Amino acid sequence: MTDYSFFLASFVGERDGMAVELHGSDDEVVAEVFEDAQSGACTFAMPDGVSVPVSLVWELLRRAALEFPGAAEEL
Repeated sequence: MTDYSFFLASFVGERDGMAVELHGSDDEVVAEVFEDAQSGACTFAMPDGVSVPVSLVWELLRRAALEFPGAAEEL
């Protein structure tokens, strides 16, 4: 059974913004919602070939909507 954890991350540089990340048991990011600091646009990303339970994707999106009000407005 894989353990998962959620993290709030901040990025400065090539990619300025914040992300709510879902990490797998190996501490690798398996999914994220990223909010661009300049535009406020939110994107969802998941590496190719990764699969996680749908309930965790829903929880990631729920947390992102709480952290990034613009994400909820895009729904």
